[in-house]
Amino acid sequence: AVVSTQSTGVVNSLIIAHTLNNNGSFLQNIENKWLIAFAFEHVCFVVKFIISYIIPDVPSDVQFKMRKEQFQVNQLFEKGIAKKSPQGTPNNNNNNNADNAV
Repeated sequence: AVVSTQSTGVVNSLIIAHTLNNNGSFLQNIENKWLIAFAFEHVCFVVKFIISYIIPDVPSDVQFKMRKEQFQVNQLFEKGIAKKSPQGTPNNNNNNNADNAV
């Protein structure tokens, strides 16, 4: 998505610069048209980066819910660790293991 946005900015700046029709002598030279395209492109990129910096990728309420869910998952894992036996293996009351079938 970023590549398509940047390529769109480049193409649009080239179209604008090369389709300008002005009777002034400034736009008659091809190098000046490229300068306008280059400047317009960079202005667009600066505006894009400023807007992307100001607007967060994830809204604050969604980020809060994600942190809350992660906290709850961590609490469940801590409760699971607390229920383990002293040897560090989980309590297994099913006794379905091959070692316990003797």
